[in-house]
Amino acid sequence: MTDASAGATELAELSANKYFGGWQKRYSHKSSVLKCEMQFSVFTPPTNYRSKRKASCAVLVEWANLY
Repeated sequence: MTDASAGATELAELSANKYFGGWQKRYSHKSSVLKCEMQFSVFTPPTNYRSKRKASCAVLVEWANLY
């Protein structure tokens, strides 16, 4: 098994915007494999912080320029 963090780079948060009660955040990182800067977005929907139960949360990820 290989160490997943061996090729990892730092993430830079480019923006954070509140939409529909959740957060849409845009990040960038340097790709050591592709030798370029990559960007992606993550949307996390709102959670009910008043609930005493642990709730799973769906996350939507959008990878830029991968088509």
